[in-house]
Amino acid sequence: MTGLVFKGLAVLASLALAASAQYLAFGLAGAGHGWVAPLFYSLLLFVAYPVAFLRRMDTSHPSIAIDVGLLVVAGIADLLLVIQTVIQEPHYFVMVIGFAGPFAVLWLVLWCLWQMLAVSTLRRRIARRDATGFY
Repeated sequence: MTGLVFKGLAVLASLALAASAQYLAFGLAGAGHGWVAPLFYSLLLFVAYPVAFLRRMDTSHPSIAIDVGLLVVAGIADLLLVIQTVIQEPHYFVMVIGFAGPFAVLWLVLWCLWQMLAVSTLRRRIARRDATGFY
């Protein structure tokens, strides 16, 4: 029962982080006159954060397929975010950094946090598989 409670709390915490990132993204978008890319990419966080948190807590399944999948999604999303920012919104990005830099940095931290959690989880699972000899 306590495991279920902890998982429920993890999902709530992960959704709170995603909502915080989305809130920051609304501010960064500035009614379409700011850096708009985070507004769309933050939607991914409502799925990525809970999956990353639950995978981190799940020690019963040694499979790394979901963790690798999370990292593939992270890489593609990062690439698309950079491309959209550099090609479509470079002047908006510079403008937002100028007047709302700390909020942009905070959004980037929230964006990267789930990815670091996924990398950490994958490393832990690989180390555990190496230690037990289970493949």
